[in-house]
Amino acid sequence: LGGQVGVGDHMNVASGVRVGGGSAVTQSLDKAGDYTGSPAMPAFGWRRILSAQKKLPELLKKIK
Repeated sequence: LGGQVGVGDHMNVASGVRVGGGSAVTQSLDKAGDYTGSPAMPAFGWRRILSAQKKLPELLKKIK
């Protein structure tokens, strides 16, 4: 677990799980892998969300 990771009560964290700093584990992580975000999700998905967020202002201008 990275720094400042919060883990809720009664959560199971499987062996081989790595959680990035500042993440919030709100449900059990039963599969080994890298997780990050709030709530914690697979790191690959989290990185895609961050990438898409950068494009939102441009997209909103097009919609208006």
